[in-house]
Amino acid sequence: MTKATHEDWLYAGFRILVKKGHNQLTIDNLLLLLGVTKGSFYHHFKSRQDFTEQLLGYWREHIATRAIRELQLRHLAPLACLDEVLVSVASSRDVGTVIPQLQGIDALVLEMAIRAWAQHCSYAANHQQSVDQERMAFLNHMFCQLVNDQTLAKSFSWLLMLTCVGEKHVPIQISKQQFRQVLLLIRQLVVEQSIDNVG
Repeated sequence: MTKATHEDWLYAGFRILVKKGHNQLTIDNLLLLLGVTKGSFYHHFKSRQDFTEQLLGYWREHIATRAIRELQLRHLAPLACLDEVLVSVASSRDVGTVIPQLQGIDALVLEMAIRAWAQHCSYAANHQQSVDQERMAFLNHMFCQLVNDQTLAKSFSWLLMLTCVGEKHVPIQISKQQFRQVLLLIRQLVVEQSIDNVG
C-alpha cells in the first residue's frame, strides 16, 4: 500500500471535486482514489471539515489568487498589467502548468465546482468570497490607474470578472478565438477611456 502525502490528499480532493462534485468529496472516495487506509487520512487531517477547509485554503492560495501575487511582484505599468491579465485569462488554464500533479484540471472548471459547492456550504462560500474580493481589489486598482475614475474602474472590474466567470455558464460553447475577441474588446474599451488618451 502506498503512502499518501498531505498534498496527495489535497490533489485527490481536487480531482474528485472536478469529476464528481462536492457531494462526492467523502473520506471513502478519497481512500478509494489514493488506495490508502483511513488511518492515513487522520494522520494528516482532524476531520472531513478540516480537510475541506485546507483544500479550499490551498485552492485560494496556490491556484485562484497566485497569478495576482505574481503580477504584483512584477510592478508592471497598468496597461502592461492588463495585457498580462488578458493573456493569462485567454491562455491555457490547465492547473498542471503551475502544479504538475494537477495536470489536466481546468482552473475554471475547478472554480465552477467550488462555486457550486459554495451554494451549499458556508465555509466554501467564505473562501469563494475572499477570492472574489481579492480579485476585484486587484482589478479595481489596475483599472483606476488606467481610467482615473473609480466608478468606471469598478465597472471594468465587474465586466472582466463576469466575462471570465460567466464563460462556463453560457450554454452555447464559445471558441477560444471568440473568447479572445471578447477580451480584446474589453481592452479596446479600456484604452479608449484611458487617461493616456485624454486630450
